[in-house]
Amino acid sequence: MNPNQELQKKYAAVYDRLALAYGRPQWRRHLPAVDELVSTILSQSTSDTNRDRGYNALVERFATWEEAAAAPVKDIVDAIR
Repeated sequence: MNPNQELQKKYAAVYDRLALAYGRPQWRRHLPAVDELVSTILSQSTSDTNRDRGYNALVERFATWEEAAAAPVKDIVDAIR
């Protein structure tokens, strides 16, 4: 077995132990690039639930990201809040 195969085997064993202890990650579909960026920025200071609420409020309030970018900061804050 070459060194790379040995490492892969060790990684798999660690992953399996972590998965048993914490469960397997649930991946979500990626959003378009700008949407993903906005979602990531929103996630930095809050829970996933609040991130999703803020993101959904922005999408409902503004028809496009260009419209959001041109909006007064107060309108963005109000939408997220």
